[in-house]
Amino acid sequence: MKPVMSQGDSNDFDTSPILDIIDAVVAAVEKEREFEVANIPLVVSAITVLELYIGVVRGQTGRGSEGRAHTRGAPIEVVLDSSALANTNLSISRRAGRLFGECIANRR
Repeated sequence: MKPVMSQGDSNDFDTSPILDIIDAVVAAVEKEREFEVANIPLVVSAITVLELYIGVVRGQTGRGSEGRAHTRGAPIEVVLDSSALANTNLSISRRAGRLFGECIANRR
């Protein structure tokens, strides 16, 4: 990944658009190309990286429900290698932890 950037410096991408890029969803790929042409870096948060790799492990263990291309680590690495990492702060980490905990609790 490229050097850490502050949030708001460019376009921050959440997990779903990253997966759409990996899955070659036309609208997502076109948007990524628009950013590339405009020299706007693709920025992901540490939380998004965490979520992507949770999907990798779930796919490898057969526990993933979507069966999308993110069940393999290699496509994720290709996208992340061309991305910048957004700073994550305590507030973001707390919210992500709570949301993740709720997801786990609701699946029991």
